[in-house]
Amino acid sequence: MDEDDIYNIVHAGMAGIMIKPVFILWVIALCMARRRSDPARTGFTWAKVFMPMVGLAFTFDLISDTFYVVRSTYSYYRYTSSRRVIYEISVRTGLIGSLLERVSTILLIITLVTLGNGFMYARDHKPAMYQKILFFASLGAGVVLLALTLAIFGKLNATYGPYLDYIYGNGVSQSFSSAFLVTRQLGAAFEILVWIITLPLIAYGGIVVHFHRANPFIRNTAGLYLTATILFFVRQLYAMISSAIFSIGLGIAPMYYPVIDGIFNIWMLFIIVVLLFTMGIRKHKGLWTTQQPWSGAAPPTMAPAPQGYVYGQTSTPVYGGITYQQYGQPALAPGQQPYQAQPQMPVYSYAPPQAQQASPPYSASNVTNSTPPVWTPEYWAQANGQRPQHEMKA
Repeated sequence: MDEDDIYNIVHAGMAGIMIKPVFILWVIALCMARRRSDPARTGFTWAKVFMPMVGLAFTFDLISDTFYVVRSTYSYYRYTSSRRVIYEISVRTGLIGSLLERVSTILLIITLVTLGNGFMYARDHKPAMYQKILFFASLGAGVVLLALTLAIFGKLNATYGPYLDYIYGNGVSQSFSSAFLVTRQLGAAFEILVWIITLPLIAYGGIVVHFHRANPFIRNTAGLYLTATILFFVRQLYAMISSAIFSIGLGIAPMYYPVIDGIFNIWMLFIIVVLLFTMGIRKHKGLWTTQQPWSGAAPPTMAPAPQGYVYGQTSTPVYGGITYQQYGQPALAPGQQPYQAQPQMPVYSYAPPQAQQASPPYSASNVTNSTPPVWTPEYWAQANGQRPQHEMKA
């Protein structure tokens, strides 16, 4: 076992120890990081598609590294057929792992854009046109990047078959350098485009933190969002530089390159998964814009007020356009319930009454604007349709 195999074992271990935590976080997120009909939490739906893709990418990386190390234990001359099969499994699974990593990168772009829109929706409580533009722009960029991803995957798979046949003596001699150079250039184009996209994502994260800096409930979660965009930028900066140096041919990758890739690619992607998971499961200080069971009692429902009454004010009631002084509780119509004032209610305005509103217990012709009614027994009897006692005796 040479030094190259040791570094590949380290890379396999760095990917393998992250597989189980990623899938555990994904299962918990399916149960706890739910949208609950909140339009601001659409990004967490994309995040729950992104997480298992990362776990699958790590799994195929582990398989590829494992078979690569196993291949080195076979003698080059004695076990040619077995060595070729093992090496081909390592190559094919590695290509699938690269495909899934690029797909997860595309999903991460859409996730971060949608989460940023959710934070801005939490500020305005209404969707804006620029949010739709950003979302569809991320989808358009995702389509372009997916086309590049499929082109790279297809070209490499088509090239590696004849290449392995030629290496193990079953194929014809031909030049494979041009085919591999095309795939490297496509890969470099992918990494450069993604790095360019991360620049406005960081700016969007800064805008989100700026607008929520005075909100104690969402400020910390907005900071996590900005941190995720910065880590995404750093990861893509590494991917762009390594692709330009090692893939295009400007330099030779050192033997310890798998360890560097494990830190800046695998572990940094796992940290982003943890940040998205933390933002998604938060309740009291999370991204919520709708009433939830843990956020307290539901807002009080306002009962219909008498005609002309305004909640929270002490002005006199108005009936039929005439103002009356409140010297006592007026008589109630049959079936009408007395109104209980709630002094701690917020101020709400009452809409104009409908046509079938109950009439006041006394008519405007008996009372003037300046003189309040005299509440005598005779007046109460007349108001209730009874004759005065002296007329009844007569």
